[in-house]
Amino acid sequence: MRTIPEIHAEIERLSEVRGELWQQLSYGRQQALVDEIKHIDEQLLTLWDEHRAERARIRFGERDDIVRQNGKATRGKRRCDRGLSASFLAKEKNRAPIERNGTRMEADDPA
Repeated sequence: MRTIPEIHAEIERLSEVRGELWQQLSYGRQQALVDEIKHIDEQLLTLWDEHRAERARIRFGERDDIVRQNGKATRGKRRCDRGLSASFLAKEKNRAPIERNGTRMEADDPA
């Protein structure tokens, strides 16, 4: 895995080459130049993706660790949500209706 300065250096180098190719292309269209520019553009996209991934790794840690931790947190949250749902439904079951015979009633009023 490359460092951010190494990635930046490669991006700078390819950007300079691409600029020179565009300059040559301005004198007249040549399919070989167009193809080379497209190839360099693809390389630059790959480098920027690598740059973003490296910055994320530095900031948040290794991807596998994040995925593993997120999976544990999600499982725990699902268990918690199931418990809360069951608790909520039990409370709702025991509540008095809000409206009965056209008269508004509080939830704590006896039926």
